[in-house]
Amino acid sequence: MPSQSQRMVNAGLFAPESVAVIAPPVNPAMEGDGGCDHLCAWCGDIVARGVSWSVGQGILLRCAACGTYNRFRDEAEALKPEPHRFEPAGICIYCGAREYSAGQGPPHLEHIVPEGLGGELVLPEASCACCERLVNTFEWFCQGRMLQAFRYRLGIKGKGSRWKRRDRSMPAEFLIGSRWTSKEVPIPDYPVLFLVPVLPMPRLIVPVDEPSNVLQFQLLDAVTPGARSRLLEQHGAAGLRYKSAGTRIGPFVRLLAKIAHSYAVASEGLGSFVPLLLPVIRGEALEAAANLIGGTGESGSGGSATSRHRLSCTWRTIDNRRYLVVKIILFADMGLPEYVCLTGVENGTTPPRLSNCSRPWALSVKDLVEPPAGHAYVHPKGHWDGLFQIGFGG
Repeated sequence: MPSQSQRMVNAGLFAPESVAVIAPPVNPAMEGDGGCDHLCAWCGDIVARGVSWSVGQGILLRCAACGTYNRFRDEAEALKPEPHRFEPAGICIYCGAREYSAGQGPPHLEHIVPEGLGGELVLPEASCACCERLVNTFEWFCQGRMLQAFRYRLGIKGKGSRWKRRDRSMPAEFLIGSRWTSKEVPIPDYPVLFLVPVLPMPRLIVPVDEPSNVLQFQLLDAVTPGARSRLLEQHGAAGLRYKSAGTRIGPFVRLLAKIAHSYAVASEGLGSFVPLLLPVIRGEALEAAANLIGGTGESGSGGSATSRHRLSCTWRTIDNRRYLVVKIILFADMGLPEYVCLTGVENGTTPPRLSNCSRPWALSVKDLVEPPAGHAYVHPKGHWDGLFQIGFGG
């Protein structure tokens, strides 16, 4: 008797990966055996409902909405919880375009927190091709340069089902004899360290009279117990030096602005407020963004969305203006700080005038105290948006 997957192939619903099928029939969403739902990797439409990985592995399913072939992902990906889908925006939430590109149908879905960070909130029909490329520039930096090893350690793969070979190791220096030698260390064995920007409150909430030139970071240490000693023994070394992942505040703040804006649109509706963060998302007003984006400096709780990330959206009156305030805690279960974004003002209200800050997100003089455990103060030698890393070992 043929297996269930073979029966589906015979029925013409699927094409085996080993067979090149040019034009199979476009099928509707398929009902399965009680597994999880699978979304099209291109347009986000459901291509299979309740199909377990054991049934779907090794076969392709063509999306009825856009025609894209979708491979069933590996078991870990297949067991992800179903994303929470908001009502479709029907328009690009960044520029107002009503098509993905000329003649290519409606805008594509937008993950409010990037899928590569484990985000499970989806806003359908919300991003055109041009804005998608724009957002990808800073999302890729944050997911790759800043959080690559951290994501690997947590098992977050994003859209791809496998990690590329070049993404599976990071360099460290070993003291062998009297010389320091650089070697690639597999990420599962690497002492993973992430510098998390700790931002002061937005300056429209807490004005700063005497900004310093000091930035604060929280050091998130995801080191496996005994990793350092095992590495020294494995390489016959007397010393070990390694660096934290590189951090840049500019792309990270643009990511916060994008999350806040898309979540506000999903929660309140497009047109229910005057947006303030679009220039920040486009990278046009970073020197003024410290007026709108900051943080409480503490790990928060509450909000909604997912177990991994927590978001909340409320209205707050500041200096006789009503602001739509979005609070963001990325990787809340890991103790990351809470961020605050003044995302919009009430319709009919004149937006605030924002002044450029020569030292955005620098600490004020009154805040310069001894950092708590796991925090670091950095005095940038160059531009505030430079690449920051901290070295360890010796």
